[in-house]
Amino acid sequence: MPIYENAESLANERRVMDSVTRRFGIVGHKMNGRVDFVLTRNGEGWGWAEVKCRWNASTKYPTYMIDFSKIAALRMISQFTESHARIIVRWDDYLGVADAWRVEYTVAEGGRKDRNDPNDTDTVALIPMSFFSMYPLEDLEGMVGPKKH
Repeated sequence: MPIYENAESLANERRVMDSVTRRFGIVGHKMNGRVDFVLTRNGEGWGWAEVKCRWNASTKYPTYMIDFSKIAALRMISQFTESHARIIVRWDDYLGVADAWRVEYTVAEGGRKDRNDPNDTDTVALIPMSFFSMYPLEDLEGMVGPKKH
């Protein structure tokens, strides 16, 4: 388990996937690898997903920043299995879903600097927010809940 992934962050990801299941009928099965979830629909393999929870409004930044290796892993595994690849992000106000094959992005150096960890910066993909289909949290059962402190 990565150093910053803990029981709370895993529970948040699970809540997001539970809401996705209720809204779209796609079930997420947690993976212990480069991709967060394998997705099934009606018991059949459907695709793969990277799930993130961000504790700010979706409008705070003009782009969504994700580790470039996450995009590469999603695309590689979905190409190999001929299935879908989704980036699913829960912000404070919306759930965003993007097709990892359709997004355009800029490659940059980025990451967090608030934890004084040199491993928190890496090559990232900056995805314009326009590539996300946005769903208000109040429309998704179980998505409005306690905020991270």
